[in-house]
Amino acid sequence: MSTSNSAEHILVCISPSPSNPRIIRAAGRTAAALSCRFTALYVKRTGVSLSEADKLELDSNISLAKRLGADFETVEGRDIAFEIAEYARISDITEIFIGNSPSQMSPFSKPPLTIQLMRYVPDVEIHVIPDSLAETRNQYNVLQKPRITAKDLGRTLLIMAGATGICWLIYLSRYENANIITIYILASLIVSVRTADRIYGIISAAISFILFNFLFTEPRFTLAVYDTRYLVTYFVMFIASIIAGTLASRLKANAVVSAANAYRTRVLLETNELLQETKDSEEIIRITSEQLVKLLHRDVVFYPVNDGRLQEAKLYSSSENSGDDYKNEIEVAQWVMENNRRAGAKTDKFPDARFLYLAVRANSRVYGVIGIDIGRQNIDTFEDHILLSLIAECALSMENMLNVREREHSEIKAEKEKFRADLLRSISHDFRTPLTSIIGNASNLSENAAYFSTEEVQKISSDICEDSEWLIEMSENLLSVTKLESGVRLNMTTELVDDVIEEALNHADRHKDRHRIIVETSQEYLLAKMDVKLIVQVLINVINNAVKYSPDSSEIRITAEKKGDKIEIAVTDNGPGIAEEDKDHVFDAFYTGRHTADSHRSLGLGLSLCRSIVEAHGETIWAENVQPHGTRIAFTLKSEEVTVDGAAENTGG
Repeated sequence: MSTSNSAEHILVCISPSPSNPRIIRAAGRTAAALSCRFTALYVKRTGVSLSEADKLELDSNISLAKRLGADFETVEGRDIAFEIAEYARISDITEIFIGNSPSQMSPFSKPPLTIQLMRYVPDVEIHVIPDSLAETRNQYNVLQKPRITAKDLGRTLLIMAGATGICWLIYLSRYENANIITIYILASLIVSVRTADRIYGIISAAISFILFNFLFTEPRFTLAVYDTRYLVTYFVMFIASIIAGTLASRLKANAVVSAANAYRTRVLLETNELLQETKDSEEIIRITSEQLVKLLHRDVVFYPVNDGRLQEAKLYSSSENSGDDYKNEIEVAQWVMENNRRAGAKTDKFPDARFLYLAVRANSRVYGVIGIDIGRQNIDTFEDHILLSLIAECALSMENMLNVREREHSEIKAEKEKFRADLLRSISHDFRTPLTSIIGNASNLSENAAYFSTEEVQKISSDICEDSEWLIEMSENLLSVTKLESGVRLNMTTELVDDVIEEALNHADRHKDRHRIIVETSQEYLLAKMDVKLIVQVLINVINNAVKYSPDSSEIRITAEKKGDKIEIAVTDNGPGIAEEDKDHVFDAFYTGRHTADSHRSLGLGLSLCRSIVEAHGETIWAENVQPHGTRIAFTLKSEEVTVDGAAENTGG
């Protein structure tokens, strides 16, 4: 298997020339042979637009480069050689493939592109592929037909008329003609800035030349020149006006390009920031589509893909008059999803479609299909590059979100496995002691009952009962844990709180009789919404916890009080309280703290189960110390009111 040669990086220059594919294929073959990075670069000339034929040719050449494995990039500027050289320096290019055609050099023309590149990047190897049509195409693009409109022509004449009025006042004031020349040059500059094409700057320069000669030089009101020195003045004035106008036009074009690039860059950065804050795939789709509408000013339709199936599309409109043509083009979107390639308008596949469809993909996985309304105007190369960047950002965000969800799912699964392992380990460890005790005591009674006194038999029997009750309690807790983990729906009913407390006391630890248990309720009838079996289990666990950690003959107080739309039930004991280091862990599974009644009662599931049950009801449970000593464990339930006819009314919000 061949490995990538990271030291080599080949750059091929893209142009709309029909012979450009020869250059691309030559670069592609070299990149494949060297197994190195391959980049295709298109330099868009500032202020120069391509014809429709050139655009189609350029798109075809870009597609060819991509098929050969090239990463496509585009830059913009007036000096093509400089832009290529700058990109080559920044990107560590080692070889450049470029087309060229032989041409006659004049003293006033720029050196050929290849000569300029050799001067800019002498350390880069340059491969020149003969390209007979490249020069004629470039000349055509540079010397494109001027765009003359009545509006700009009128604006030019108005500015020149105003400049002539000012020059007339200067002439009457007997100032030197040099000031008049300056005014006309300034007027040409203003014309170049205020009009859309540099031809108006040339027109204003010609008008300035004629008016200055006609109005302000002797003999006046004729185009004759008596003083030959004025010929030099006219020439300098004309050239200065053209240069000033051309520079102003270039600055204006550069300003327009810079503003467009700044806007596009801002949209990209804004999209990146917004996508980083997303919480679900729907939000990612919405942000991406809205940003594309904002950037391209076109309708956008997005088809999410779920489990390999195309979902219902949503249209993000750029105007109120958007149609629903996309509903008839679902076949195109389906093809794009299945083939992971663009299709639709301006492509070879489904060219009659109104929308251009592209796959939102990352690592060969398609997350959606996005459609851009092409209409009559095609997307230019730079817009296409920005479009692909936004789609890539969208796909990356969706992939990251999927990875996060899968990681969370794995973490939850691992946590459940850990819980099961801890549970089994605790059960095997903590159940062994009471079971051994029960078996030992039962065997002892069976074999040696005749040798024991009545008191000893009662003591052994009591130990057997105590261990058996502990096992039953733990079995109930484990069954409740299983019920909650399996996601069984709560059986919610309205119950009288006093009855629930009484039921819990009936099943609580038999050693509760060694304590003084007091039950207090704020009113005679307190009704709460609950799964009664689970809430009884909560009360049993909390009461047993109080019995376990309180000294004999101490007081255990159970209270139920209505607070707003909640009922707060609390169990307060007179035990040692909660140690400072245990406060944050009393409701954690398998946590027993430093206060354990005896060695085999340390499974640590009771209070953890209580929290799970209460939270399943949508309520809260907490533990706190009381003065001078003791612990208070309380939880809330939704309150119910008794109506006149005896039915319960929910007041829980």
